Amino acid sequence: MKRVAIVGLGFMGKMHYDIYSERKDVEVYAIAEQDEKKRKGDWSSIAGNIEGNKAAAADIKRIKMVPDYRELLGDKNIDWVDICIPTFMHKKAASDFLKAGYNVLVEKPLCPTVKDAKDLLSLKNKSKGIFMVAQCIRFWPGWALAAEAVRKKTYGKVIHASFKRVSPPVMGWNKWFRDPKKSGGAIMDLHIHDVDFIRWVFGRPKKIMACGRKEMAGITHIYATYLYKNFNVCAEGGWDLAPTYPFNMYFCIVCEKATLEYDFSKTPIFTVYMNDGQKIVPKIKTTTGWHEEIDYFISLIKGGGKQTFVKDQEIIDTLDIIFKEKRSMSTGKPVTF
Repeated sequence: MKRVAIVGLGFMGKMHYDIYSERKDVEVYAIAEQDEKKRKGDWSSIAGNIEGNKAAAADIKRIKMVPDYRELLGDKNIDWVDICIPTFMHKKAASDFLKAGYNVLVEKPLCPTVKDAKDLLSLKNKSKGIFMVAQCIRFWPGWALAAEAVRKKTYGKVIHASFKRVSPPVMGWNKWFRDPKKSGGAIMDLHIHDVDFIRWVFGRPKKIMACGRKEMAGITHIYATYLYKNFNVCAEGGWDLAPTYPFNMYFCIVCEKATLEYDFSKTPIFTVYMNDGQKIVPKIKTTTGWHEEIDYFISLIKGGGKQTFVKDQEIIDTLDIIFKEKRSMSTGKPVTF
């Protein structure tokens, strides 16, 4: 039985808790959470931009509940730490656990700046623990399959592609999502999924052009175009829709022989439309990218392997692309790499 400590009990911390609780080989040994009500088992305030994951109360009798993650440093019962606190807190918490020799899984985005990310990754490379940034879309059923099809040119070369990730407004602990200095706005916290996936699958673009909406909460909506040598990719992301508007994530990848579409709001969720008239519904897992990334990380803990799926330079490149998008938005001009 492996033991995990979760740091932060917001929407993502609760999601990870649920996934660990489904497993017979993992015990949620400890949770660090500032909110006293949550530490006592009242989880009714936890909410996110995706339906589900709601619980009014939780049985925490066997869990070590602490108000400060630093109380867990030195606890030898912990096999790994799962950091789900706000982005601006990642560097300090992850650094403390890495210095103490722990294995660390940390939520995306890794850090709010490229410099902080580089500093943390440099420390990671000197530590003995296994470390991974939870870029869940790489693991998401359907998305992972599309990535493989593009790389193998299963349906020929890519002609063009589009991505969309939209959400009702999100607040979080002390409304931290609405503070651009803490969350980076929708471009950093929500849109980053598609930026990372595009970078991972298609590589770095030649140029980026971006426009969108900016307000007190930072960039709340963005339309970005990535220019490659022989094709273009577009990505829309935002969390300024009506509170009743459902979360959706979507891609349409047009290839020489087929069009691949994933639409979170449709059934079936993933369809391949062949140019010859066939319509194929690929068989994909019914789990989530959160399940799959955690499964991968636990396999490393058990096997003692090195984490190679999310590479350091990819993390830096993804953050760099986001800041280039910001620059393009502010200047109204394309940015060249």
